[in-house]
Amino acid sequence: MKILLSVFMIILMLAACSDSPLVEDDFHEMQVFVQEEIVFETTDQSVIDDIIKEINTSRRDTTHELELPTPDGEIIFINESETLSMDVYEDGGVSFDEYYVHTEFDYVGDHPET
Repeated sequence: MKILLSVFMIILMLAACSDSPLVEDDFHEMQVFVQEEIVFETTDQSVIDDIIKEINTSRRDTTHELELPTPDGEIIFINESETLSMDVYEDGGVSFDEYYVHTEFDYVGDHPET
């Protein structure tokens, strides 16, 4: 019984420590702007889902104590009722709300690659 209780407590602690997703809605369009120019645009749901998954599962830090540089652009997710914008940085990271997300997107090519 004690072992079962210990396993349950460990599972509960791990679940409490996991980060909740930053992007929860479904989006059907995505645009990436760098220096105010569209460098990538897609309605391919698998590409959009992969990028959202990368954002939601990558390591993140709160920006309260970080000094972020000026963003190089923005990534915009669009659906029927919402537009969600995130700042994009040269190192491939993004910031949203109070988080800097350590993604490794490459916006130099013709589409963001993870």
